[in-house]
Amino acid sequence: MLRLFLFLKRFQYPLLFILLEAIALSLIISNLQYHKSVFFNSLQELNGIAYSKVESTTKYFHLKSMNDSLLLENARIKAELYTTYRKVKSDSIYQDSIKHLSYNLVPAYVVNNSIDNRNNYLTIDIGENKGANTRMGVVSDEGIAGIIKHVSPNYSLAIAVLSSDFRVNARIVENGEIGSVTWDGRFVDRLVLKDIPSHIAIEVGQKVVVGPYSNFFPENTPIGTVLSYELESGGSFYNIYLKLNTNIKNLRMVYVVEKVNVVEQQDLEDLEK
Repeated sequence: MLRLFLFLKRFQYPLLFILLEAIALSLIISNLQYHKSVFFNSLQELNGIAYSKVESTTKYFHLKSMNDSLLLENARIKAELYTTYRKVKSDSIYQDSIKHLSYNLVPAYVVNNSIDNRNNYLTIDIGENKGANTRMGVVSDEGIAGIIKHVSPNYSLAIAVLSSDFRVNARIVENGEIGSVTWDGRFVDRLVLKDIPSHIAIEVGQKVVVGPYSNFFPENTPIGTVLSYELESGGSFYNIYLKLNTNIKNLRMVYVVEKVNVVEQQDLEDLEK
């Protein structure tokens, strides 16, 4: 209380001046219509500016949730594109047009990656908390990106397509020939398609996509485009060099792909191992 009195005593004249100015301004606004109109218009303008700033700030803080919603919707649409239509028996009647999702897609962000090693990786920001496991592939908007190898509660580590351990069943779109795509460790934007017989007609520019026998990626997911080709030593098969669709170095947003019935399929196939 003493400090308050000392403050008032010290600044009594400036405070008195401000008080008198406020009273004078109030009298002018109350008694003169023009000044009153100017005052309230100015006040309304200031309120509008303030509300606009608040609204902009609020929208900024909601951008992440809005973006997450868009990513989830995009994932749902992509899953629809990977949907297959199967005949399902229901009450002894076969229904031809019942839609069954073959894949679930979950959006994720790449928080770290490498391109300089023999076995490169992608670290993504979803883990066991979002249902990630080691039976899932990773794709970008452009094509294949990797396969999850390790999972923690909140993160997953995927071997990138640029890895000596990476292999995927592949198909040449133009002629239907099926082979296997790997990385030879030479270039960060190129893969090698193998197991294509030498009598098959190969042309630069042909498209290569995921084949029908992959447990990690939907069939027809883009892989790359034929750049060049040569016969292996012995002359029975080609080495076909592909331009990789996905730019691993600049990859930021991906989708984790879960094949719906992959566990059942793998368990059945393991019976013969």
